[in-house]
Amino acid sequence: MLLEGGLRLLPHPAAALDDALLVADLHLGMEEALELEGVHLPYDLSGEVRRAVLGALGELGARRLVIAGDLKHELGAGLRSEYEEVRALVLGARELGAEVVLVRGNHDNFIAPAVERLGGRVVEGPLEVGGCCVVHGHLDVDARALGCGCLVMGHEHPTVTLVDEVGLKHRFKAFLWGEAGGARVLVLPSPNPLAQGTPVNEVGREDLMSPILRRTGVDGFEVYALEPREAVVRLATVGALRALLAEGRRSVSRRRGPVSPCARIPPGGSRPRRRTRSAPTPRRRGRRRCTP
Repeated sequence: MLLEGGLRLLPHPAAALDDALLVADLHLGMEEALELEGVHLPYDLSGEVRRAVLGALGELGARRLVIAGDLKHELGAGLRSEYEEVRALVLGARELGAEVVLVRGNHDNFIAPAVERLGGRVVEGPLEVGGCCVVHGHLDVDARALGCGCLVMGHEHPTVTLVDEVGLKHRFKAFLWGEAGGARVLVLPSPNPLAQGTPVNEVGREDLMSPILRRTGVDGFEVYALEPREAVVRLATVGALRALLAEGRRSVSRRRGPVSPCARIPPGGSRPRRRTRSAPTPRRRGRRRCTP
């Protein structure tokens, strides 16, 4: 799906621009970090993320894989699984004929030497790609001072929440496309299923993670919901989806009505009989009586 100036959204958590595939927030090695916290995940999540990114890279035939920050997950020196996955990703991209360029994010401590030893490149950002500046998004930047017509960023891990007719919430990863600081801004979703991030139509401006987005808010941004490997669907602005979510909740609440104190008694049923012959407890004054 073409946005402008050659910037395209793909049916992957990725965009294409010039000769590059743009992704953000892979958080490779997240399972091992969770395992150390007592959370066990019985499958190879980071491997799936890596294979999905390389699959999109192969489909596009891009010459560069540009990662807009947070290649790995652990904030510290890193875990063994992180380095193994980073190695597999960089070497896999090289086998496809693409260079890996990492724009450093707040989770990318200590990883630069490993990426560079494998033939990749690490930059502090912003990185110019096809007339856009690629940043991670954890630091505030002035796009006009940088001379950027547009920004491509990660960090926020945007998702959007919808409510169906019975009140069930459905959350989708999404791209955000709008304007902040005098520049057009594309916010990329994370390809990592565990990096759910920010449900943008449920939180207030002050709860956004990126200072770039907190400055202006995102209610005017267009939301493009993602069904990985299937489609990208333009929905509406964040503000419109915020209003739709609120109305959906009100509608469900109206249909359900107030909760009855007799809700646990099935229709046509009755309260269970007492099994003892003790005197019944007097009914309190004002207590609501359940009637058929």
